[in-house]
Amino acid sequence: MALDVFLQEKPGRPAHGAEYEEILCFEEEEEEGYYWFLYPLFQQLQKRTGQFVDQYGVAIFGGDNLDSLANTIAAARQLTENHPEEWDVVVGFEVGPARPRREIRQPVNKARMLSLLDKLQTAIAKATEKNYYVAFWGD
Repeated sequence: MALDVFLQEKPGRPAHGAEYEEILCFEEEEEEGYYWFLYPLFQQLQKRTGQFVDQYGVAIFGGDNLDSLANTIAAARQLTENHPEEWDVVVGFEVGPARPRREIRQPVNKARMLSLLDKLQTAIAKATEKNYYVAFWGD
């Protein structure tokens, strides 16, 4: 899984030479816990906007949807603030024929999560100011 986040002038996939700025990337191994911590909030965001931030899909936020994305990021910040300096997040399950289902967990660092949220908040503010889009591109 890799989920890239861009600030871009137009809603489609940026063409070579188009104006866009890479905000951050949720890397497969390193950032998976961070994505799964945000996942329930992304589900709520989908109910409001019809856009789902998915590891393998595309979600593009512009106009009024930026307000919904900003509210989601604010809620994520509040949740993060209520956590200890590091905590574990379930990122999947291991199953086998001879053993019970076992949770796969990864640590999430509070300072790192807040840094990711700061980058997203900054991108949303720029997108609002310039009438741009914040795009999540999964692979």
